[in-house]
Amino acid sequence: VNITATPDNGYELSKLTVTDANGKEIKVTDAGNGRYTFTMPASKVEITASFAKAGNTDSLFSDVDEKDWYYEAVKYVYDEGMMNGTSSYLFSPNMSTTRGMIITILHRLENEPAVSGNPFTDVTENAYYKEAVAWGAANSIINGYGDGSFHADREINRAEVVTIVNRLLGREADEDYIADNLRKLNTFPDVTKRHWAYYAVMEAANAHTAVLGESESWSK
Repeated sequence: VNITATPDNGYELSKLTVTDANGKEIKVTDAGNGRYTFTMPASKVEITASFAKAGNTDSLFSDVDEKDWYYEAVKYVYDEGMMNGTSSYLFSPNMSTTRGMIITILHRLENEPAVSGNPFTDVTENAYYKEAVAWGAANSIINGYGDGSFHADREINRAEVVTIVNRLLGREADEDYIADNLRKLNTFPDVTKRHWAYYAVMEAANAHTAVLGESESWSK
């Protein structure tokens, strides 16, 4: 099958993917002059093309502007090698983050210490996050599920991120202090004592670990 990707003036193709009905990526060959080819599988396919401004030589990405509230954070993690873009020109700041992505970022933050072993049944040998997951499990930073799986591609929520970061920093919530000073601390209407991550959220927000802003509402 032939595909022709023609960008608008001032833009160029940054990424082209073809996936089958099961979401498996199919090999695409660059035939030159904006033409690409792939072998049609025995199912329907989905073709996705991403375009970016041509000639972008900035250290950041075409979808990250200096006026964006997250610009400095993106610049930091990119410069430090903690995160890459989704293509040469795109960072995709609004894309959901997965469990595998988060532990990989933190593993890079710690200079990628080597750890052997793989405690999870669904983490394959060639997975990009294999070493990071092994390190996270060995250091009790992450846990798996009751069936022995990790679910690296599952979206991660804010409560999970806070809990993981607290573990990485070696922070254990001082439950007595939180109880005694509750009126003085940052609290969130959607995180009650019944929430499984209540103490982790309180510790992170009030220790100013940069997981949340000093006065930012959790629900915001």
